Amino acid sequence: MRGKRVCGIHGRKSAGPVTEAGRKRCGSAKTLHGQETRSIRAKRSETLAELKVLGQQIRRWQVKP
Repeated sequence: MRGKRVCGIHGRKSAGPVTEAGRKRCGSAKTLHGQETRSIRAKRSETLAELKVLGQQIRRWQVKP
């Protein structure tokens, strides 16, 4: 390896995925916190949005004294 100060095999850390497909694959598989993945967070977000809509509908139906 010409022009390099450090051996590319032994002297550097991984630079991560290089190709666009590799970045997408790594991003979709990556966990955010502990055992919680992006798909789990997305599902929770959808559920909470549905609960918010249902709560608003219930408040509209309630009879106020």
